[in-house]
Amino acid sequence: KKLSDGEVKTDLTNRLDVLQQAIDTAKHLEDVRSLVNSLGDNPTQVKIDQARSAVEGLLDSVDKTELFEMVEAKQNALDTKVADAREAVEAISTPPTMEELATAQEKVNLLPTGDIKNDLQKQINEKKKQLLMMQMYFKFLQMKKRF
Repeated sequence: KKLSDGEVKTDLTNRLDVLQQAIDTAKHLEDVRSLVNSLGDNPTQVKIDQARSAVEGLLDSVDKTELFEMVEAKQNALDTKVADAREAVEAISTPPTMEELATAQEKVNLLPTGDIKNDLQKQINEKKKQLLMMQMYFKFLQMKKRF
């Protein structure tokens, strides 16, 4: 039997709309929670930014606050890793030592793949070349003394 137009039908339709909105909101919240949880232990800046944007789109709630704090914890961890790696790369002296290169390489290896890691790796590679050139020069001098 079909419900005829009227107050009862309008009231039921409004209730269904409210329920559907609640379902959609809950589904969206779970999608955002899943995105934040998928960041893992070594997320890239792009992934953190995507998660932050998704969280910012949520309605204000305890869940939003919790998810935002999770994203910020990931951001802080990444910022610390980047700062540590930059500091280690900048601490490489001229001429570089093997210990300095190894320490910097260790810190850079902890970073997620991306532009920052690539840039720091290039700097380490340049310092490695400097060390290799110096080693070759000293070997050349030693050989020259023999002849």
